[in-house]
Amino acid sequence: MTVLLVVGLIVIALSALASGSEAALFSVSYARARALLDAGKPGAKALVRIKEDMTRAIGTIVIINNVANIVGSALVGALAAAVFSSAILGVFFACFTLTIIVFSELLPKTLAEQHADRIATLIAPAVLMLVSVLRPVLWLVNAMLRPFHVPHAMRTKVSEDEIKMMALLGRESGAIEQDESAMIRRVFRLNDITADDMMTPTDRVESIPGEIAIGEQRKRVLDLRHSRVPVTGDAPDQILGIVLTRDLIAAAARDEFQATPTDFLQEALRVRHDVAADDLLPLFQKKEQHLAIVEDADGRMTGVVTLEDVLEELVGEITDEKDVRPETIKRVSKNEIIVDEGTAVSKINHFFNVAIPFDGQIGEYVLERFRRRPKVGETLDEGGLIFVISSMSRTRPKHITVRKRG
Repeated sequence: MTVLLVVGLIVIALSALASGSEAALFSVSYARARALLDAGKPGAKALVRIKEDMTRAIGTIVIINNVANIVGSALVGALAAAVFSSAILGVFFACFTLTIIVFSELLPKTLAEQHADRIATLIAPAVLMLVSVLRPVLWLVNAMLRPFHVPHAMRTKVSEDEIKMMALLGRESGAIEQDESAMIRRVFRLNDITADDMMTPTDRVESIPGEIAIGEQRKRVLDLRHSRVPVTGDAPDQILGIVLTRDLIAAAARDEFQATPTDFLQEALRVRHDVAADDLLPLFQKKEQHLAIVEDADGRMTGVVTLEDVLEELVGEITDEKDVRPETIKRVSKNEIIVDEGTAVSKINHFFNVAIPFDGQIGEYVLERFRRRPKVGETLDEGGLIFVISSMSRTRPKHITVRKRG
């Protein structure tokens, strides 16, 4: 009887250890393993090696688990048959099977998932050692599987959708701030937005003729609203380069009225209309430029895009002292308002006495719910309110009409 109890406990313990180890190793992502390694956690280096190729480690654990369950159970059965009568034997096997399910499967896996980091780093070195010991067996298993083209487990790759969801969950749990979560999601939108989406079209571009003396267009120089502007040639779409507004104003202040904008000309950065925003940002940094001329496939100017345009895709609209900030909430009736995209959702909650669970701006909330760039007129029904896209900026909602349902 004593031998039966000892063997039974060993079988349960081995199976529980294998099941818990497997659950812990699968619960820790490759990224988390790298983070533990960077934090200097003991066992993290072995864990990273396992996560880079899970095939051998999981194969080792499966072998141990099956040996414990199959060979161990057979041995327990043989010992039980010698101890118990046939009438009690059935009851014993039912109890033993239930014990295996609870204490060798459910409980170890539950605990391993709850304490995955600690358990995975603890058992990783031992698992690597067992992999070395069982290498011949693993080679034989792989040789048997090779005709079926079973691939080796590769390091888990994280998709954009997974990272964005992690950012959302991190914000909801309080692990990261709302603005950090929003910026992470905006970063992934950069490769979906092109210069064509962000640019100011040619007919709205502020420019200055290059060959007209500053004295003849002094008022125009002083009224320039941007820090740098394109310099045009004979035709409005013929761009000679760009000029810094401060250079023109300084020339006018020195009474250099015969000078022309071409005297202060700088080479213009030119980009294709389909270049992605995430390529524009490093290009601006490399060229040390803040403005680029956008050209179509034939080399004709279609507009201009600035460093500020790209940054606004990351941080939201940037308003300087020359910009007129629109009214954030315009009341239409007691059940309808028109809001600017920068309006806090908390203000809308207060106006309509609702509780939309979002700690941020309405523009970001709408983009998150649509999961794409919406079109003017599209609607969203959320939290007892109906949101209608009233107008769009180049890449995101600008004004949104909000109505209380019913």
